[in-house]
Amino acid sequence: TNIGTGMRASVHIKIPNASESPNFHKLLDEYHIQERGIHGEHSVSSGEDVGVYDISNRRRIGLSEVQCIQDMYNGVVKLIEIETNQLAAKAKPPATKSRSCDIV
Repeated sequence: TNIGTGMRASVHIKIPNASESPNFHKLLDEYHIQERGIHGEHSVSSGEDVGVYDISNRRRIGLSEVQCIQDMYNGVVKLIEIETNQLAAKAKPPATKSRSCDIV
């Protein structure tokens, strides 16, 4: 019986802001991906590598190669979107009240 490939597709990506999001692990579950540090299984993102993760597809059995890659791709695209949005929000200066001046 063909049960799938068991293939793991991964990418190393720096997402320090997205990984601090309170919904980070919920998003990983939603997109069927998992994170680990870049030094292999059971490693964490720390030290010089803080914010750098190895992101891979979680589902491996019962899927085609295309489906395995698609899980990882979709999740990474969403993580990049979150990272970009959070960087933009941090770079945006706070709104200031405008003051009117009377010219005499």
